[in-house]
Amino acid sequence: MSSSAFYSYFDAAPANGEPVFDGRKPLKQMGYLTDELADRAVDFVHRQRSSPFFLYLAFNAVHTPMHATTKYLARLTNIADERRRTYAAMMSAMDDAIGRTMAALREEGLEENTLIFFFSDNGGPTMPTTTVNGSSNAPLRGSKRQTWEGGIRVPFVILWKSHLAAGKTDSRPIIQLDVLPTALAAAGVDVPPEWKLDGVNLLPFLTGKQVGTPHDALYWRLGGMMAIRKGDWKLLKTSEGPLRDVDPAVLRDLSTAELYNLRDDIGERTNLAAAHPEKARELAEAWWRWNRELVRPLWFP
Repeated sequence: MSSSAFYSYFDAAPANGEPVFDGRKPLKQMGYLTDELADRAVDFVHRQRSSPFFLYLAFNAVHTPMHATTKYLARLTNIADERRRTYAAMMSAMDDAIGRTMAALREEGLEENTLIFFFSDNGGPTMPTTTVNGSSNAPLRGSKRQTWEGGIRVPFVILWKSHLAAGKTDSRPIIQLDVLPTALAAAGVDVPPEWKLDGVNLLPFLTGKQVGTPHDALYWRLGGMMAIRKGDWKLLKTSEGPLRDVDPAVLRDLSTAELYNLRDDIGERTNLAAAHPEKARELAEAWWRWNRELVRPLWFP
């Protein structure tokens, strides 16, 4: 089943929206979309139990439109704000859906040896210029579609019971690009250098076989916005308003970029670019080197 950020959670074929597809066929009717996705995931696990499989389970929740069922809203009557209550109800539905998928793995005896990643695609939309959904990124600054931490720092959980110790928190920065090389390594697939994967195999770092940090630096670009994090330092250029129609492949002027030390200032309130111009230049030059290796985007904001 495929899903889109702008699909209804209740109507498979809304008159003013996109239909929901099951494979290549539009659905004629469906239940609550989060529950439907869980139904398909559970069925897939049971059908594939006898052979290795890859399951990509991408929920619409908690993206707009803000749709929740009475079942989930009834759990959260203590939340007075209607939008926030709906947001929390959608989160509760997704939590149930993940729990059902995990239960299916346990029922089939697969949980111990299944590598599981959970992460969000971006921070919550909190700018007035976006379609807000009741989320909060506090104490982080910024919103979805921005390069402050509120836009790019997200939950990331890894579970592999037969190989990784439980209950650990790791503060070393990683990125979703690490999922592919980590999963390939877990499956015993050799990665030829010519593939030039952007991510890093996290397994030796998680098991303690390799010390240090997986990444020397992390990089972002989005329209006329960019960011680079190296250690505790982060240089970024972002916008308070809508995304600008700028080709990031030719973004050159970082003279107005902001510099923060995330160890001391996770909320990115004190711009240190003027106080540490040499650090700002170092990070800008590193970002430019990285950016020159990338292809021109196929589309713009």
